Amino acid sequence: MRTAAATLARLATVAALGALTALAAPAAPAAPAAMAAIAAMAEPAGLAAGATASPLPSGASAAPVPLASDLQNDSRQAARAGEPLVLFFSLPDCRYCHTVRHNYLAPLLRSLGAPVIREIEIASSRPVAGQGGAATTHAALAQRFGVRFAPTVLFVGPSGEPLAPPLLGGDTAGMYGAYLDARLATARQAASSHAASGHAASRQTAASQAAATQTAPGQAASGHAASGRAAVRLAAPRLAAPDPERTTR
Repeated sequence: MRTAAATLARLATVAALGALTALAAPAAPAAPAAMAAIAAMAEPAGLAAGATASPLPSGASAAPVPLASDLQNDSRQAARAGEPLVLFFSLPDCRYCHTVRHNYLAPLLRSLGAPVIREIEIASSRPVAGQGGAATTHAALAQRFGVRFAPTVLFVGPSGEPLAPPLLGGDTAGMYGAYLDARLATARQAASSHAASGHAASRQTAASQAAATQTAPGQAASGHAASGRAAVRLAAPRLAAPDPERTTR
């Protein structure tokens, strides 16, 4: 009995010493895979144009965000509402695009006072009218805006001018919604400023045109009088011309 008790006591002492040693030892470096995952959180997640993507889950669809077909009309609609035109650039079978489309842009479209959002397929030859009304394709629009990475979200004005920084990549750290809200707020403020300056310029132009078409009463009277005197001077020689027959009699 005494021997067993002593053995148990020695085992307990060894275990306690092992625990203290483990606490005092420096922490082991993180595994390379864990470090890579942490680094990836700081990089935009997405696909470059031409990259091969893994298939999306069955039943996935791009329907929640309308595909661009007439950006001229879309730009006018956005401008009338004082909103930016939001352009979502995607690639087929892109998981990150699927997440942005369904988890963020689709709910935004269903919200009150939603902006105009259109999807543009980077590698597609789908026809579309550009913001100026000219016929083009989705792929050509992506080149025109310099987009080669999906997903990319742009916030533009009626002429394609940027109203906020572009939003590149998908959601890897759960912060995409905050980034989207911040850029949309910046774009909305810029769109409102552009709309206000545009209205002011239109009013100034209209006032200038109205002033140019109006003539002062004195100018109008002198103009008529000058015309009358000119008519008299032209007619007087004909009225005062001598009659040869009367002169001979």
